[in-house]
Amino acid sequence: MNQYGPLSTCRYEVLGAVTGTTTGTTVTAGGGAGTKGSWVSFGTSAFAYEQISLMAVETSGTTQRGCIFDIGISDGTNTWVLAGDLYVNPYQAEMNFQLDLPLHVPSGSQLQVRYASSTASSTAKVLLRGCSVNVGGAPGFSKLSLLSVIASGVATAAAGGNNAKSRTQIVASSATPASALLFIYHHQGVTRSAVDLEYGAASSEAVILPRFAVYGGSSLTSMTQCVRSIVIPCAFPAGTRFSVNIANSAGSNSGYPVLYGFQ
Repeated sequence: MNQYGPLSTCRYEVLGAVTGTTTGTTVTAGGGAGTKGSWVSFGTSAFAYEQISLMAVETSGTTQRGCIFDIGISDGTNTWVLAGDLYVNPYQAEMNFQLDLPLHVPSGSQLQVRYASSTASSTAKVLLRGCSVNVGGAPGFSKLSLLSVIASGVATAAAGGNNAKSRTQIVASSATPASALLFIYHHQGVTRSAVDLEYGAASSEAVILPRFAVYGGSSLTSMTQCVRSIVIPCAFPAGTRFSVNIANSAGSNSGYPVLYGFQ
């Protein structure tokens, strides 16, 4: 059985920190809405990672926006996407979030980040944190790919009536197999949602993740969390259909589910 080792066997490092302002490196979206900006270098990994975390703070503008991040590894000339199209659609205009990703990064890798926003020329402050050990000592995966579709934002999934469930398909047929899943859910409104992630043919769905609970706040001063993510250690073949079944405390309030697969 895998067990945690002593702290001396676990190493962390943070790339992109700006200590003078206690913030992160600025990453700028492309000039048009939904256009990814240029890759920004975050330095070189001092050791091999088995987990990498993306920490970002949306800093420009006062309106709600959709945000897409790519994490890449560069050889100085070309950049390969390690984790692509990491989507966050905060209900609040400015917010911070963290995504913990069990991905392997070789020692000496040049790490980069790029960014797109639903509003042109937006900026975000970004940090990357690497860890030499994954949970339980398992090795990190080699890549994270988007399974659901992001078009004009992301598929909106509405709840049923008050506290009643409503089902929405989010992946008709997955293009690639997945050794594990990353599920991100973006909640809107000062309400409570319970989200079931499911797989299988229509009318024969089986629950993977039951009652993923999310509560949303409506203002920048609210300390509630409206973007939540979870890594699910379940493998699925290519061609799998996925759906969400959502109940909400205030009727048909919508949310934004996004699904990824680790390879």
